[in-house]
Amino acid sequence: MLGVRSAGYQLGIDFGTSNTVAMLAGPDGRVRPLLFGVSPLLSSGVFAAVDGGLLTGVNGEHAAVSAPAGWEPNPKQCVDHGTVWLAERSVPVVDLIAAVLRTVAGEAARVAGGPPGAVVLTHPSAWGNVRCGILLDPSSAVAGAAVQAGLLTGKVLDLLLLDVAPMSLSVETAGGGTQRLIERNTTIPTLRRHLFTTGAAGQSAVRVRVLEGEHAAAADNRRLLTIDITGIPPAPAGCPASRSSSTSTPTASCS
Repeated sequence: MLGVRSAGYQLGIDFGTSNTVAMLAGPDGRVRPLLFGVSPLLSSGVFAAVDGGLLTGVNGEHAAVSAPAGWEPNPKQCVDHGTVWLAERSVPVVDLIAAVLRTVAGEAARVAGGPPGAVVLTHPSAWGNVRCGILLDPSSAVAGAAVQAGLLTGKVLDLLLLDVAPMSLSVETAGGGTQRLIERNTTIPTLRRHLFTTGAAGQSAVRVRVLEGEHAAAADNRRLLTIDITGIPPAPAGCPASRSSSTSTPTASCS
């Protein structure tokens, strides 16, 4: 797609369900968000035009107003479908994802003066080889989206797929609140620690509920597991009760 790679530039892409964000690191170590128009958020939606073209960003959103049948707002959610029906035709999902990544690649090349020398593309930790292949696999019958987008030029080592936590992980606190330990989209495996204290004098046991989700109220999140800690020596309220360590790995049960 584009010529000589710009050595020293690194591109990071978070292809999200609704929006895509990209960060570009320069040779001087400065990291800046790519702007699409005036916004760092690029819609992940794609519009299939009647002439066969695929429109992204503001152009796609505007076209969808008058022809909503050609608009797919969340290609990432269609990753298992193979194809989607848009504007009276079947469009491969890999083509939709490639259209979004191509927009990112073009803006990165414009800013850097050429394609970045290295690219990091995140994906949910629950994605297996088949889904990741849609992003990357250059040997499949239909080249992976990153290849189609020009992020790779036949050299797979130029791009790295990273597992990320699809949802934040928290611990329920007194009163039904949450203490977030691992943020959504954190690269995994990872480890976080937080010191918790007792809520009552003489408290000898603590129940730790680990939650997955983005809500402030514990009840609104998904409960992953419950851990009972017993044998806490008697002490006044507010004394350290336990140090909670939260880990997340690519094999964790996340959906």
